[in-house]
Amino acid sequence: MKLKAFMLVFLLLFGMLNAVNYMGVRFGFMNPDGAKSGVIGGFSYGRIFDESVSLDFGLDYFYKGYTDDKKISVNDTQADNEIITYSRSADIKTIYVPVMANLNVKLPLDRQIKPFFKAGLGWGFLWEDVYIAAEEDDPNTQDNEKHDEIDDVKFYNGFNWLVGAGVKYRLARKSFLMGEFFYNGGKMTRNRDKTEYGITWDEIDMSGIGLRIGIEFEL
Repeated sequence: MKLKAFMLVFLLLFGMLNAVNYMGVRFGFMNPDGAKSGVIGGFSYGRIFDESVSLDFGLDYFYKGYTDDKKISVNDTQADNEIITYSRSADIKTIYVPVMANLNVKLPLDRQIKPFFKAGLGWGFLWEDVYIAAEEDDPNTQDNEKHDEIDDVKFYNGFNWLVGAGVKYRLARKSFLMGEFFYNGGKMTRNRDKTEYGITWDEIDMSGIGLRIGIEFEL
């Protein structure tokens, strides 16, 4: 129900823009409490209303991954080329996509350098993709934990908000170099269930600080 209400408001705000007159791309890092550090990149497009206020819609892509690869053999071909065979026993990925509507306020203190503040509301989508190969008991070690293969994708989602501040530096008449520090707030949930003992759910906390740089263009 919350997601449907958000999408309705999002579409209404999008219709109010009438015409898009700027866009931007950005890249950086974010360190969420529940997923640790990863890279984040995205884009935004929106409308500038005056020299200080703009409204944009943005989509970002956060990624954190881990793999465990082992070299298991090295062979030579008849053409005297070396072939290396690897085995991957683990491949774990976290993908997080927040979709946001952001209000931006620039301080027109200087024509070349413009400090700004921003605040946004939106919805986040998270996929946890886990592959771990099966493992047999090892009689030569004390760690005899046998487990079957794990190959699963779990989907989470939830309300998202963001606040940030940064500086824009004018590169040309209609382009800016942008750097910002931000705090992303959002707890992604799944498996919400009502039992006789109360309501339960699974949660990944994607709240955390981030830093990114980018380029914006006025159209």
